[in-house]
This record gives sequence, C-alpha cells and structure tokens, in this order.
Amino acid sequence: MKLSACYIVKNEEKVLQTSMESLAESVDEFIVVDTGSQDSTLRIAGRFGADVSYFPWQDDFSGPRNAAIERATGDWIVFLDADEFLSAETRRNLRTLLEKLSPQSVDGLAVPWRNIDTDHGNRLLLDSFALRIFPRREELRFCGRIHEELRKEGRPLSHILQLLPQELQIIHTGYSDGIAGKKAARNLRLLRQELRESSHPERVYGYLADAYLGLGNVQEAEKYAYL
Repeated sequence: MKLSACYIVKNEEKVLQTSMESLAESVDEFIVVDTGSQDSTLRIAGRFGADVSYFPWQDDFSGPRNAAIERATGDWIVFLDADEFLSAETRRNLRTLLEKLSPQSVDGLAVPWRNIDTDHGNRLLLDSFALRIFPRREELRFCGRIHEELRKEGRPLSHILQLLPQELQIIHTGYSDGIAGKKAARNLRLLRQELRESSHPERVYGYLADAYLGLGNVQEAEKYAYL
C-alpha cells in the first residue's frame, strides 16, 4: 500500500512543518501545490522531500486541490490543510487503519476534527468530522470555489466511513481568534461569487450564514440560515 499526503499552500510557514511532521512516519510521498507563497513555505516542504508545483490562484480552492490529486501516486490520499495535523496520540494508527481497507470499498473517511483556539490556551472551539482521507480514484474530485467538497463524478459521496477519536484525530488551528476574522472576510467574497455563478446556490447558504456571523452581521447570517 502506498500513501500520499497532499497540501495546497500559500504562506504557511508558521504551521506547515507541524502538519507534515505528523504524517512523515506514515506516508510515502508529499505532494504540495503552491498558489503563490512568498515566505519559507516551500523550503519547509523541501525538507520533507515534497513534490512541489505551482498553480496560479484563481479564487477557486478546488482547482489546486484537484491538481494535487493528479500528481499523487498513492492508493490512498490524506489531504490536510496546512493548519491541521494528526494528534500525537493517534498519528501512528494511520497506516494500520488504511491497510485494513480496500480503496474500492469506501469513497472517503470522515475523521474526528477538533478545532482549537491557540490564541487562548488551546481552548476547544468545536468537535466535528472532516473528510480528509480518500482513495485515489479517477472519479473522485473536488467541486466548489470554497468549502469545496469531494464528489464522485459530480455527485455526493455514498460510502463514507466514520472513524472514532481514539482511532484517528485531526487538530485544526485555523479558527483561532487572531485569524478568524480575515478568513471570514475572504470566505464571504468567494461564497458570494459562487452564489452568483452556481446552479446549486443552496450549497453555500449555511456557509454564508457562518461567514456573516463571523463578521458580526447577525441580520444577514439569519437570512441565509433560514433559507
């Protein structure tokens, strides 16, 4: 079994090394697609022997994600954001878990996803699940400008395995207080663009509500929450 770790990055020098270190003992290759870093991000990726390529940013997260998939050669793909890492308690379980599964048996794995605020003593913000592991199959690709979703030939996935926190857990620091506002503003811009273009605008209503709430606009948040 071969395992590929994929990232899309831009100026992630503060978090990328922690993320890649959490996977280094388990994966066979790192695929890093950069959208315009100007810091030491690519030097950090190089320390891990990553296959690094450039993809011009086009206000669309699915494009570089799919470009990374195209470069991967593993049977399974672990696609983390740079501000995510596997917990110290569970990271050694990654390969063992996947060795028990056939890449044809599931469309993806929903991994327990713990969001913490590193600006306030690692305060817990949210426990949820995120689809971060999936087999490398031609029909599995990302769709959507932002809050992109893995789809099977454009349709929602039908066979998703949900893991337990003691099996595998991802820690996410990207909603920490110091950066949450900037992300909300960026997300709102891209979500409004997708709302104008999409034939399925209902996909982004919930995300729009979250973005407006993060920016303190309760009236607009309520509007999209009730659509």
